[in-house]
Amino acid sequence: MGRRGSHQKAPEGKRGSHRKAPGRRGSHQKAPTMWQRLWPIALGIATVTAAVILLILYGTRRLTPLRTAPAEAALAITESSSPASGQNRTATAQTLPVQTVRTSAAKTATAKPTPTPSPTPQPSPVDLDYPYYIVINKGAQLVTVYTVDRDGTYSLPVRYMICSTGENNKTPDGLFRTKTKYRWQQMLASTPTYAQYATRITGSYLFHSVNYTARQPDTLKVSNFNNLGIPDSGGCVRLQVADAKWIYDNVPEGTPVKIYTGPPQPDITVKLLPIPLDESAKWDPTDPDPDNPMRRNVTGATVLNTPYPGVTPAPLTETFSKDVPRVTRTLPPGI
Repeated sequence: MGRRGSHQKAPEGKRGSHRKAPGRRGSHQKAPTMWQRLWPIALGIATVTAAVILLILYGTRRLTPLRTAPAEAALAITESSSPASGQNRTATAQTLPVQTVRTSAAKTATAKPTPTPSPTPQPSPVDLDYPYYIVINKGAQLVTVYTVDRDGTYSLPVRYMICSTGENNKTPDGLFRTKTKYRWQQMLASTPTYAQYATRITGSYLFHSVNYTARQPDTLKVSNFNNLGIPDSGGCVRLQVADAKWIYDNVPEGTPVKIYTGPPQPDITVKLLPIPLDESAKWDPTDPDPDNPMRRNVTGATVLNTPYPGVTPAPLTETFSKDVPRVTRTLPPGI
């Protein structure tokens, strides 16, 4: 009886003596890890970084037009430097989009008018009493026709002509004026010898074509033609038909003609020498007659200068020579 209850539970006051004390509850739980301690910090850093990146991207987008501002400004300066552009164009260039401004500048550069060059003055024929001055150089067997330049002197060559003057210096030196012209002229009374397009210089001395045996252009004396370039006449100045005709058609009566013996001029005469003809030839190849089967142009003869517009020829400084008397001879009627 006395030992009953020895195994009974302790009194109420001692019940739970083996329980954990309230103040020490959880003393056996695990400590937080390093990640658990740092992740809030990492999250904060990531959030700030994302915010900064977003701000940078947003700011870059807003600042993009500013990157092209120098190009626009340069373009505006370029356009405003033109007299045709002004402040309005500069302001427009600065406010328009970049692509629009560049296109406008390209169009402006293309549309700028090209200055029209001033035309080069070209001499034109003028009405002069004596537009030409003719020089016969017996030393070169060359006839040169000159016209007036801007000073009024006869210094512009118009035409070069190969010729044959008189044998043994029979063609007289001096300064003369042209006289009467003849479509056909008999050259010798005793021999049937004729020439085309004759223009008298002085006395019995004329410009004329090479000789013919009749008043027909198909009766050419071939030896006269082949001897052009050497003294071969009785004193007249023989020429190819085209040259004799040019003087006949273009040189007015009274035109000055100077005859002298000067140095050779091979740089010109070599180009003018005609191709020799076969003895069977009947025509002068330069004769413009439409029936001429050998017709061709005169090579290297024409220079094409014309009198300078509005200029009056200066007075000649040389004295004209006394005309040589004409040789009396018996000519057939009508000559």
